[in-house]
Amino acid sequence: MTNRKKIIALLVAILLIIGGFGYYIYHYEERVDMTGQSGQISFSGTDIREEKNDQIIWSLSADTIDVDPTTQEIHLKNLKGTFYHNGVTTSIVAPEAHMTKDHINLDMTGGIHATNTEGAVFDTAALHYDNRTKQLSSVGAFSYTGKNITITGDRLVADTGLQKISVEGHAKLAKK
Repeated sequence: MTNRKKIIALLVAILLIIGGFGYYIYHYEERVDMTGQSGQISFSGTDIREEKNDQIIWSLSADTIDVDPTTQEIHLKNLKGTFYHNGVTTSIVAPEAHMTKDHINLDMTGGIHATNTEGAVFDTAALHYDNRTKQLSSVGAFSYTGKNITITGDRLVADTGLQKISVEGHAKLAKK
């Protein structure tokens, strides 16, 4: 191979590498916005999930996920959460959520609406998820409607499948 052919081959290889890198940068689904006034890092088009033994335990997605680089706490806007428990899937929608950096505590606010695959419907103003105990607890009054019952009260603690429920304060049970 002559020197001229080697130079042309080298230039073509360099152009391919630069083109591939450019494609990766501009077509990668996750976008990071580091220009925010607060210094937060913003993500869109991504989710946060926990898996155990190749099974998804929970998955969180949001329109915007902001991470504070100092505290590493996570703020989610328009959260859509999915929790899996004993063959039951629970879907939770919340306008705002905050997760600690260790993913132990998730606090959802702004009016929470949850449903599960068994037909249960759960509404509350704010909801806390403890990733250690795998329990959901309402922060304030709630309404739960199951197959044959409606329960209201001051506070609810439940598993993520909304199958085992305990109620505290002014509990009312109505059968359908």
